[in-house]
Amino acid sequence: MLTGALFVVLALLAHGAQARGVSDFRSLTLYSTVNKVQFLANVDDEARGYVDNPFGFHSKGAATSKEDQNGPFPGDEAFFSFHLYSDAAHHKPAGVAIFSCQYYFNRNAFCTASYQLKSGNVIAGGASQFNANNFTLAVTGGTGAYTNTAGAIEITEGSSGNSQRLRFVLLK
Repeated sequence: MLTGALFVVLALLAHGAQARGVSDFRSLTLYSTVNKVQFLANVDDEARGYVDNPFGFHSKGAATSKEDQNGPFPGDEAFFSFHLYSDAAHHKPAGVAIFSCQYYFNRNAFCTASYQLKSGNVIAGGASQFNANNFTLAVTGGTGAYTNTAGAIEITEGSSGNSQRLRFVLLK
């Protein structure tokens, strides 16, 4: 898996930086639980586009779709909010997160995430498959203590179906 390879490379770089005494490396493990989920099926917009498309393609009939059987479809979106914890038992609050995914072909999505922690925000993004239990996001920046930060977040399924383990490897 390409995202897994990205995480391994960043982990090796971070390990090398730590071994050389570089202080710009941080590893952080958090745990999350889903707070709210919203799915936006854009099937009506897709059908309308087949009938009245400003780019020149016109069809006599509207397209039909069976979202519940094969979705998500290209253009569909999912939005999640999470509570973040510093312990696996979910007793020590560490912040909140917002996660959004826009689906494209073959039930794959590009997801963006914002993790609001006590010392600043971490911004990340990357590809994920609809049913994936484990995936990696690239850290693209942040605010506060995480300004000019890069790295990766390895997201794995937690002990319950409603939780995840987040392993941050951050470099400045």
